[in-house]
Amino acid sequence: MRTLILRRIIVSIPLLLSVSLLSFYILQSAPGDPVAMFLQQSFERAPQHVVDAMRERLGLNRPIIIQYLYWLREMLRGNFGVSLKTLEPVSQVIMRTLPASLLLMVVSFAIASVCGIALGVYSALRPYRAGDQILSFIAFFGYSIPNFWLGLILIYVFSFKMGWLPSSGMVSLRGAPDVVMDRIAHLIMPVATLAFHDMVVWLRYQRSALLGVLGEDYIRTAKAKGLAQRIVVAKHALRNALIPVVTLLGLSVPRLLTGSYIVEYVFAWPGMGRLAVDAIYTRDYPVIMAILMISAVLVVLGNLLADVGYALVDPRINYGTGGAR
Repeated sequence: MRTLILRRIIVSIPLLLSVSLLSFYILQSAPGDPVAMFLQQSFERAPQHVVDAMRERLGLNRPIIIQYLYWLREMLRGNFGVSLKTLEPVSQVIMRTLPASLLLMVVSFAIASVCGIALGVYSALRPYRAGDQILSFIAFFGYSIPNFWLGLILIYVFSFKMGWLPSSGMVSLRGAPDVVMDRIAHLIMPVATLAFHDMVVWLRYQRSALLGVLGEDYIRTAKAKGLAQRIVVAKHALRNALIPVVTLLGLSVPRLLTGSYIVEYVFAWPGMGRLAVDAIYTRDYPVIMAILMISAVLVVLGNLLADVGYALVDPRINYGTGGAR
């Protein structure tokens, strides 16, 4: 296991460097001047000498490769640069929004994984019955609709029409007598929007995997020995059926962050997703690069978790020898 983790870390280093170089070049080549946009807050039309002085101060007048090498050196030291919008250190800007995103991602991940796997098992044990047909319809419907559309529908129904839930933000502006319940009320619709898509994907994968395992010879043999259905499923079928789902569990780690970009913006949730969208609008390149690198690290981490999960769920897999035992 240690060899697997070390090998993945070594392979990920040139991958992350390539991602950072390509992302940096694309951002710097994009149209728009972040300095001019920043100075518009103070000047209706900033004088050219002011723009040039600001660009020189921020190092934006250097060649792209020099800017990249300087940025890479500072990033390896833990310094992501200065926000071109607020002139604050990027690390402070991200740390201010990170707790909100972590709260949204962890709750969404827990609900989507538990509900998706449980409903997938239920659907596989009752194939082609009414419950399975209803869940299949919900799964196909949920997979086909975009997150932002579902979020807008939830806001329209539960906020504007019924008035049950707040439509935006993380806390009530006027305060609330119960802080915990107020936070939960603000969390319900963003979590439902973000978790619903992953839940239906896991439902379909779990159903398909478990149906395939239930048709194997060793399952029929276990049933022929008189073992109860729940014992056959829990001890013999479910563990093998979880192997394909492990991939989704690992890859869901970065997808929750990238999927939360629009969701956080729709619900005005003060997290990294909303920060990323705002940074794109204002050409805040250091913030965009920091979030892109965090997303890339999460992708690598998600793949590593999937590989480790394979080895834990299926003892036949041996990465140390390069294949199955």
